[in-house]
Amino acid sequence: MVGDSLPCLESCSPGSTHIAVLKEPMGSRGTGVFFVKDADEIHAIIEEHRQRAVSEQGFLDDLIAQKGRIPSWVLQAEVKPCLLIRDRRKFHIRTYVVCVETNALLDEPLDGEEEEDLMTTYIYNRHEIRVADEPLISSDQEESGQRNRGAHITETFDRKLLEDEPELVQRNLGVKVEAFVAKVFEALRPDMERRIVMGAETLEGENENSRGSMVLPNKFAIAGLDLMVTE
Repeated sequence: MVGDSLPCLESCSPGSTHIAVLKEPMGSRGTGVFFVKDADEIHAIIEEHRQRAVSEQGFLDDLIAQKGRIPSWVLQAEVKPCLLIRDRRKFHIRTYVVCVETNALLDEPLDGEEEEDLMTTYIYNRHEIRVADEPLISSDQEESGQRNRGAHITETFDRKLLEDEPELVQRNLGVKVEAFVAKVFEALRPDMERRIVMGAETLEGENENSRGSMVLPNKFAIAGLDLMVTE
């Protein structure tokens, strides 16, 4: 699936430090993050993990039990140039969204009235920032393909609310984050509502066999979003 090359990296100017970020399926708190500069590095990392998966007894079964599936690797371009704070420190924003089914499918729409939304979305308005331990050196000092993890990994214990960081308050970043997240989830809404309808069809079959005990969906999902901000 990765192929033999990364077009977004090949198009970079010679000597540039643009690289890609590879994240392993079970990584957390900054572990399992790899900075890669070509497809060969990606294949080598994934193959190493594959060998572990097939050699460790019960590894895949435990993974499926924890996640309900085998999670996918994530490969993305490095966010650059990223916004820096506190004398050139990288950071990311952690924010939360809750999506709740409205159970509109259980009600017959009245003639002449618009159908209800199948889902209500709530965006939490207190956003957390997580800041790297070390300041970022200038790009001309950083060798291509090399990354100081202390400066590039922002999942540390230095955490506070965005509203308590003066540099970000001055940029009105909280309002911008909420507008961005709302736009993203509006784009995702058709697919999410399609899944709700599919779930309701399954539920209908279960209710037919429930012998009078009606099963209501009332499902909700919490999404924790990690956002990097460019200059």
